[in-house]
This record gives sequence, C-alpha cells and structure tokens, in this order.
Amino acid sequence: MALERFRREARAASSLNHRASGITSQLGIAVGAAMLGVIGIVFSLSLFSIQQVAERGTSLTLREYARDWVLRLVYSSLAIFAVFATAAALLKKESAVLAIAVNFVILISTILLLKLYFNRTIRFSDPHFIVSRIAERARKSLGTIKRMERVAEREVRYRRRKGQA
Repeated sequence: MALERFRREARAASSLNHRASGITSQLGIAVGAAMLGVIGIVFSLSLFSIQQVAERGTSLTLREYARDWVLRLVYSSLAIFAVFATAAALLKKESAVLAIAVNFVILISTILLLKLYFNRTIRFSDPHFIVSRIAERARKSLGTIKRMERVAEREVRYRRRKGQA
C-alpha cells in the first residue's frame, strides 16, 4: 500500500516537473521572440522619429544616429538578450529556476535599456545636440589634420637640410 502510494506520488512529481519544464521552455521562447519583436519595433519607431527630425534639419542627423555608440550598445544588448532568452528555453528541466531567473533579469534589463534608448533618441531630436556632436567631430578631425601638417612640415625641413648638407 505504501509502495503504491509512493509510486503515485513519484509519477505526479515527475509529471509536474515535466510540465514545469515545458512551461519554462515556452517562457524562454516567448521572451526571446518578444525581444526580437521589441528590437524591430524600437528600431522602426526610432528611425521614424529621427527621419522626422532630419527633414526639419539636415541629413547629418541620421548619420549621427547611425554612429552613436549608445544606440549601437542598446541594439547589441537587445540582440544578445534575445539569444540568452532562447538559450534559457533549451536548459534542462533541472535548471528551470535558473531559466526563469535569466528571463526576468532580461526583462528588467530590457526595460532599463529602452529607457536609456528613449532618452538618447530624444536627445537626437535636439538640434543643439546634433550640431555639438558634428562640431566635436570636426574639431577632432582638424586636430588630426594639424598634427599631420606639422609632421609633413618637419619632413620637408629635414629633407631640405639633408639636401643642403
């Protein structure tokens, strides 16, 4: 009698564990798919807003947007999160708690990244921000040109001295 009861409880626990594993896999796949959807939606909406700003300003706005390291970091992180969420779905049923924890960390991190992304996109709608970025890049390029010019002048002076000697 006790043996039969033990077998029933063992089967019930095994069935419950199997269902939990299936739910965990589905959760991981759902989170991964949702992350890919978020990436697409965020990219589309932000490009739309940046294009609207570029129509009022210059096409350099779109170039600055494409060069921005923060936005690249956000896109890369979201893509990595999607891979981790999908990989969490492939974990063995013994790691169900880990898979759920990974998915919740991914969801919270995504919310924080989207907040960062939203703030950064808003900054791109500010013409002063764009102009200051372009001006800073121009200053750096001018500094590089001046350094190259000094090197070229030194080389010319050196060759003149060498030719006179």
